[in-house]
Amino acid sequence: MKNIVDRYLSEKDEKGIIAQLYELGLSQREIEEFIIEKHKPYLKNKSIPRIQVYAYMSQYIDSLIHILSNEETKSLFESCLEIYWKAKEKDPILCYKSYQYWEDDVLEATSKLISMINNDPDRSNMNLHDFAEDVFTKIGKIIEKIIQPHLKILLYLKKVINNAIPTALDFDKLTLGNLVDELLKFKIFDNLLKPGSWDIKLNQWRNIANHDKYLVKDNKIIGKYGRAPKEKEIGLFQPELWMLFLNVNDIFSILRLAHSLFFLDNMEEIKPFWENKQLRQESSLLDLITSYDMLGFSVKDYSIEDNTVKLEVRDLTMNDSEKRLNELLMLLRPTWYKTHKRFIKVEYFDFNGNPICIIEVDTSKRQDLFIEGVDENLLTLENLKECIELTDLRI
Repeated sequence: MKNIVDRYLSEKDEKGIIAQLYELGLSQREIEEFIIEKHKPYLKNKSIPRIQVYAYMSQYIDSLIHILSNEETKSLFESCLEIYWKAKEKDPILCYKSYQYWEDDVLEATSKLISMINNDPDRSNMNLHDFAEDVFTKIGKIIEKIIQPHLKILLYLKKVINNAIPTALDFDKLTLGNLVDELLKFKIFDNLLKPGSWDIKLNQWRNIANHDKYLVKDNKIIGKYGRAPKEKEIGLFQPELWMLFLNVNDIFSILRLAHSLFFLDNMEEIKPFWENKQLRQESSLLDLITSYDMLGFSVKDYSIEDNTVKLEVRDLTMNDSEKRLNELLMLLRPTWYKTHKRFIKVEYFDFNGNPICIIEVDTSKRQDLFIEGVDENLLTLENLKECIELTDLRI
């Protein structure tokens, strides 16, 4: 698989690696094995069912590969993950409470990220001012709404490690600048909190973005940060601003991956501390949409009813629709796993928006497939089709 990963990294294709593995002809079993093996070095609980690892972590495989491809991001990720384990070793209950305290914020962060991705405009024809406005807006939102909750968790865990007994209130009173300054006392966080080579902190980038403290001058983007009389300027060319955006996104990916891996490793112990079931359900569906997207299926609409989840899916590839249909069917089990709904309905459209079929699933017809800890050998297309009704919409 190493050659495939190298190819994926070098080509920088917008399609996820799972979609590329399908295009290369790998079987569902081989793809599951690939995802599980990539995450295995970072999971200590060896009794987690393989299918659970696949269902939960498939959405993170692109982030993991990208993070591990660079020594700096790999080191930052491993350092963040280690903090969770050290906090658990010091006081597991306080460690688990970090998931309770900022559950809403972390799950809403996922929602905001998916929304940003789905509404991302085409920047190829933007003038420099519009480009700067679009990218800085995203940088500000990612730092403020998506990264900040994870920084609270990180600082909380460091306090636990240092024998403090922190509460959420202690950290909710802190500004983003306070959080960053507190974390910078621990040298391992320098590269995490000062993206790029400009020695400018996350909160300062956030301020430039959120307070519109930038302008375009002489084909360059000039940002101002700090307070008078010590206000400073930073000049960025368009590629540099884009690189900053990628660096900020990497920071979130690192924090989210560490948070999610530790959750999977300690899921049963953490679950009692989670309370917001409705928000968790919404977040799970948004995670599922990411999984569909990685396979080259764009979820254009979705809804959750009492016992039904509905998805409208459009193919992002121009591959054979019959083969793609089989790949889509293999997403039915992860769809159930994320939603636990008896009925699943998927409307499938091809690349050009032409309707292909409607997939209707009654999971109760094969309860042995739709249970926790399912025997992986049962998850075949033939077995899945026993509880599926297909309505062909092609003329």
